Amino acid sequence: MINGIASSSPEALGQEPIPPSEIVAKLPTMQQQRVRLDEQGDALIVSPGLAGYAEGDDRVRDEGGRIVMSGGFNSDTPFVLIAMVKMKGWKRLSVTGSDEFRHEIARRAEVWGLELADDDLREYLSAERKRERRRGWLEAGIVYSVVIALGLGVPYLMITGVAAGFLSFIADNPLASVPLLFAIVIVMRLMSGLITGQR
Repeated sequence: MINGIASSSPEALGQEPIPPSEIVAKLPTMQQQRVRLDEQGDALIVSPGLAGYAEGDDRVRDEGGRIVMSGGFNSDTPFVLIAMVKMKGWKRLSVTGSDEFRHEIARRAEVWGLELADDDLREYLSAERKRERRRGWLEAGIVYSVVIALGLGVPYLMITGVAAGFLSFIADNPLASVPLLFAIVIVMRLMSGLITGQR
């Protein structure tokens, strides 16, 4: 399977490759230290560290309308690939290859404001954003529940924490869990009053 990025814009058709030496010259210093030309001088070798070029090297080649990569896909390669895309002036991308490669490039493309032509990658990014929001609301729900529980008394701390976290995590709209959380707290407060009154 070939890992690659292609422009889905008509103007990219027939585009000439950028000479590898020119790509290296335009990279930031940190990435320049991890990139070298291959033996033929027509591709880039991206290494995972500053010292030595051995296991973990990736080979990146500009083929005009497509950029292809082979290797283990080390941590510096996505930056180099996106930098090449920006140099070429591409705005809309189609990504092929392994799921790991495609997802990582999709995340980087979103950060750099590049559009993705692949429906599945757009759906992946949408699901990722939803997971991040849920994770954020889970953390916020726990914090809020701690504050509320401290106001009610320490015995309620664990119960409200679990309730807030559970409701924040499962709700499609995390905001919907807030009124439910307060309803639980009010019920617990009423129960606390009843228990206290019985004593």
